Amino acid sequence: MRKTFIYGLKEPNGEIRYVGKADDVKRRFRQHKSNARKEKSHKVSWIKSCLNRGIDIELVILEEVEYDVWHEREVYWIKQFHNLTNHDKGGKGGKPEKYKLSYIDCKNWVLENLPNVSSQSLWYKNINNLPDFIPPYPYDTYRYRGWLSWGEFLNTDRVADQYKAYMSYDEAKEWCLQNNIKTQKEYKLSKKPINLPYKAERTYKNNGWVNWFDFLSK
Repeated sequence: MRKTFIYGLKEPNGEIRYVGKADDVKRRFRQHKSNARKEKSHKVSWIKSCLNRGIDIELVILEEVEYDVWHEREVYWIKQFHNLTNHDKGGKGGKPEKYKLSYIDCKNWVLENLPNVSSQSLWYKNINNLPDFIPPYPYDTYRYRGWLSWGEFLNTDRVADQYKAYMSYDEAKEWCLQNNIKTQKEYKLSKKPINLPYKAERTYKNNGWVNWFDFLSK
């Protein structure tokens, strides 16, 4: 069952000032501080005030919950605190959806207007120059609307390991035999085809893997 988190933001030794929901709370925490440079809200004003005073806000995990009940749990936690910067009573996943552009249309805009942005790090260096209709954090916006990977989004043909179509365990064993691979070190250092994983022990963990001796034997 899919899980998510209800979290709070606070000043050190202070009270909770914001309650939210996130699947990846550390990532969301970084975004809160980064977004404070360009967004306007009660929450952002509080975060800016902390940063200007040299105070680091803290992240507190309030509860890990089943995904299908996070709405009511967020509402519950918001009711527990009395000096929050939240703009509503919760349960809506934040503000109404801002980015209406489809995933494909967004990809096409990026390809046409940002042809030199070829990596995630380069993307983040350019987020302050994006127009209002392009999301600065496309993974969050399109996670359930078509997202596959940064390589696919930026049209670089680099695909995350979990989306690659690797050869089967037996086919990988046969390749090792044909190429006279006898040790784990030789396998790691060998020039492999794109559909052969670097970490065979991880890729084939639930698909035939026993150990390196078995993998490299006839």
